[in-house]
Amino acid sequence: MARFRTLLKNWKLMTIAVVSLAIALALAVVGTAISNWILLLPPAAADPQQLVTIYHRSPEHPAETISYLDYKEYRDSNHVFSGVAAFPTMVSKFWMEDRGEVLGENVSDNYFSVMGIKPVLGRLFSPGDDEKRLREIVLTYSCWKRWGADANIVDKTLPFNDGVTIVGVAPKEFTGVILGLSADVISPISAANVNQDQLGRRDARNFSVVGRLKPGVSRLQASAEIQTIAQRLGSAYPLTNKGRVPVLTGAMAVPPDAVRDAELIAAVLMLLVLLVLLVASANVANLLLALAVKRRQETVIKAAVGATRRRLIFEFLSESATLCVLAALVGFPIAAIALRRVSDFSAMLPLIGNLNITGKVRPDATVAMIAALVVLIASLATGLAPALYASSSNLAAALSGEIAIGGRRKRIIRNSLVVVQVSICTFVLVGLGICLRSVQNLRHVDPGFSARNVLGAMVIDGGHEKRSEANQKQLYKSLAAAASQISGVESVSLVNGLPFVGGFNTAPAELPGQGKTIDVPGAVVDENYFATLGVPVFSGRAFDSTDLENGPESVIVNRKLAEMLWPNQDALGKTMRIGKPLRQVRIVGIAGNGKYNDLEEPTRPFVYYAFSQHSERQIQIVIRTKGDPRLWSEPLSRAARTIGMAVPLPPFTMDSLLSLEMLVPMLTLYGVGGLGALALLLAMIGLFGAISYSVGERKRELGIRSALGALPFDLLKLVLRNAGATAGSGIVIGALLGIAATVLLRSQLFGIQSVEWMAILPAMAAMAALTLLVAWFAARPWLHGDPLEALRHA
Repeated sequence: MARFRTLLKNWKLMTIAVVSLAIALALAVVGTAISNWILLLPPAAADPQQLVTIYHRSPEHPAETISYLDYKEYRDSNHVFSGVAAFPTMVSKFWMEDRGEVLGENVSDNYFSVMGIKPVLGRLFSPGDDEKRLREIVLTYSCWKRWGADANIVDKTLPFNDGVTIVGVAPKEFTGVILGLSADVISPISAANVNQDQLGRRDARNFSVVGRLKPGVSRLQASAEIQTIAQRLGSAYPLTNKGRVPVLTGAMAVPPDAVRDAELIAAVLMLLVLLVLLVASANVANLLLALAVKRRQETVIKAAVGATRRRLIFEFLSESATLCVLAALVGFPIAAIALRRVSDFSAMLPLIGNLNITGKVRPDATVAMIAALVVLIASLATGLAPALYASSSNLAAALSGEIAIGGRRKRIIRNSLVVVQVSICTFVLVGLGICLRSVQNLRHVDPGFSARNVLGAMVIDGGHEKRSEANQKQLYKSLAAAASQISGVESVSLVNGLPFVGGFNTAPAELPGQGKTIDVPGAVVDENYFATLGVPVFSGRAFDSTDLENGPESVIVNRKLAEMLWPNQDALGKTMRIGKPLRQVRIVGIAGNGKYNDLEEPTRPFVYYAFSQHSERQIQIVIRTKGDPRLWSEPLSRAARTIGMAVPLPPFTMDSLLSLEMLVPMLTLYGVGGLGALALLLAMIGLFGAISYSVGERKRELGIRSALGALPFDLLKLVLRNAGATAGSGIVIGALLGIAATVLLRSQLFGIQSVEWMAILPAMAAMAALTLLVAWFAARPWLHGDPLEALRHA
């Protein structure tokens, strides 16, 4: 109770300290929970410690998913797993009659048995179902509830894709196989919506693989056997498997190829959280130091009557612990509310439509333990320096007036805390500037096409299985004609493989005279593609009516591929060999380079095939409009429906695709900016209090100087000089930390140099200006007062 009475007597200080620490602790809980969800939590499964993720490492990729054929080898040839399952690293969005939009995922037939997941209703898939090619689906619990929670839904048939049967409902904790996405239906890999061609190619590496260890088998033993199988595959299939090494890790919620990004996001998030916590701790330590100075006389008396230094230190630490516990009691509920908001929400994304994002983002036992550890560390960080200072038994110092005017050791402690705060804020400002530069660099990347006023849509012909290729092409021509008749449409193109959409066909291309091949992605486009997308054709021509279906095959290559095949030569009119098996094609045009998968990718070779010479079952339609392309979404969908084609997803603008490519950098920028602003606010509050208290302690000195003729401007220069010297050290340290962090994270940023002076110098200048501004506000009350009044109360 004595500790509470001491704190209550200084309730203003206690309130500032509790609020500062509560915000920092709430952020620590949120950051830990999100990192835990991304990296530490295994999928919803029984005995998750027995699960492992299997992925490949190759010279080109530190982590990549596995082909279906390789998965089957690992599944059937091992003696260390009780089961090995797989699932594609992709989702599908489609429209069900009377059900609306549905998000579907696919799994191998043994997925649920390997994961140890039991149904709520009916049954789940069983080993052997893939070979039977049954048209069955399992509903997730959330989908079943949304569809009315019908207890008799098992064995009902839905009129979709020639009919599918519901065989069971998954448990509530299972939301799907892809991290964060709330799926609706789960289908077997043998379902019709899985590209069967991908299942028969060893270079189609689209599957995440998870295995369950047999009892008594270690991860090391399993890794040795899987590597033996991989070596055998490398010898048998050198073109696709040589150099690929299997890696086993504990089961995680993110796919293998996203682990590095997930680790980076989690690391940056936790670093920012720790920096905010450190600023808040330094803030509170400064406040407690001020309180300790006021209580120095009390401490000396306690020491004089027999209190040991250990007991005095324990008393001060218990007060800081009390503040931290109070802050935790305030901050933990705030964190729980914030986590509840981010655990289940919806987002509208181009190409995908509305997505329900859900996850196990909550303060579980692991988060609670880390939060308790943070409280303990914060108690020591905030209370140790004031405790050591106040408990030093120096009666002479106490009686000599150090309490009133301060001492050198106290100033060193306070100034050190100010340096910590300023250095952290400078570091965060430098990080914010670096992120902003990276985003600006990405915004200035030329994607190789003009996105302005361009609208695209995925179109599906539900009856393609019953149509001949000739009828299919005629249907596509009817679609293009219908779209071109829409008022305000300037140009229409049919394509299979759009930038940032995907669907590219990768084929080996022979290097002339070298006997080697390189993999080249390509798209099938019609004669209007280059005009509609604004892709420049520098030499030759675009496709036209002379590229006949049964005539010599024509292709258009980008500049990068032309330079790779014929360095320092004109590629126009030459022939090249491409495809499986290799076939001869004629180059009729040289197009500009572009970005095809993401904005950060290096310039890569690319080839365009003539739509008139290839048969495609699934296409995208692209139109260029006279105004905002979003206004043409419904007319385009209606035009497709009038000729019997479906638009399963909302049409998308090419601008929205570019914005989606910027999503992660922008989220990083907002995250760094938000947490940086919070750290800056806490630091400025702490800096104001420290300078205000420091100037207040010197009121006698300032009064004497004023009485001797010093002007307020002279006193202000004195205060600013002292504050500037202290803050300057912090600014230099923060800038050096920012440079070190840039060097470490440079590979994850775009177009960033090791030392970005355009980000570092403005951050240093801004921090110096803020520090001097705060010092001026803090010193103002003491610069214009009556010197006699200052001397009387000093």
